[in-house]
Amino acid sequence: MPVIKVQSLPFHPPLQLSEIVVSISYSVSQAIDIDVEHVMCSWSFFESDGFAVSGTTTPVQTKSTHPIVVDLILPNTHSKETVSIIMSTIAGQIAESTAVERDNIFITAQFVESKMVFENGQIIQW
Repeated sequence: MPVIKVQSLPFHPPLQLSEIVVSISYSVSQAIDIDVEHVMCSWSFFESDGFAVSGTTTPVQTKSTHPIVVDLILPNTHSKETVSIIMSTIAGQIAESTAVERDNIFITAQFVESKMVFENGQIIQW
């Protein structure tokens, strides 16, 4: 169930987001040996000039000043080592797909407990 939510400023020229989110999904599934059907990945955009870093805004995504922000949500059954593998995999795929520097990608991870997820019409327990 890793849920990967990526946010960035708009890119110029625009990216092929469908290819990138699929690539991230497959890379994560392979990195931790789970079926890709258990991985969700989305990419949304801050409004142009709607993301301030160090007191400045910019209309489009930059390589080094305004980070791509990623929220990673996953079951609390994963070890910290596995989370590190997932985060590194995501950062690598984003950097490779966008030309944004790897050190300009900001990822936070949060665990969810059993019975705190609703999916496929039911509360999920692990």
